[in-house]
Amino acid sequence: MAGGSGVEAVAPAVAPAVSSSRDGRRMGLKLAGAVGALALFGGGVLLGVNLQDSGPSTGTVASPVVAAGGGGGPSTPAPTVAGASPAPTVGGEAPAPVGVRCTTLSGLVSGTPALGGCDAPAVSGGSGTLTQGSLGTAGSITVTWKGTGTTTFVFWATRPAPHLDRCPAGGTEMILHGAVTAGSPVGAGNGGVKGNIGARVCVDAAGQLSLLPGHSFKL
Repeated sequence: MAGGSGVEAVAPAVAPAVSSSRDGRRMGLKLAGAVGALALFGGGVLLGVNLQDSGPSTGTVASPVVAAGGGGGPSTPAPTVAGASPAPTVGGEAPAPVGVRCTTLSGLVSGTPALGGCDAPAVSGGSGTLTQGSLGTAGSITVTWKGTGTTTFVFWATRPAPHLDRCPAGGTEMILHGAVTAGSPVGAGNGGVKGNIGARVCVDAAGQLSLLPGHSFKL
């Protein structure tokens, strides 16, 4: 832990393919670059973070794993809902995107995680499902909302120092970071989702997901 931040250094699950220069190291932390996919538990990797890292603590975060192509976005367009069309304008102006908070996260890391208790129902439909297996690696995820379209975001994860882990016994706390990169909103007045990604997730030994008690999944 460095500077009292309470975040343990995490070795990147896959080293970014950049030069050893200072600019190269900075570029390795951006949501871009060609890097490989990560197995969930292979080599002690969870949500794209190497849990077996024993190096010195520097307070750094894990490098994101994203598809090649640069620009911080997914390499392919976000999936669309059948029959989707651009959100109608209201009063001649397109509706503005909004932030969404969900109060529950459930399912297995290797399965199709689900978000529930989401606000902004015109945008979120109140719930949504994530791309199957998508939380097993850092990178790009698409949320399919209940009848209101899709939202795509990129994320990476860090973990707190062991003595600051607040998940129930047998669980591991992971802190998700990222940003919305694309969306296909459906419905009148639906401007889609905006904002940064933020969540504190607990993963038990069986790979079951939940939110840290008292916290929400923010998009």
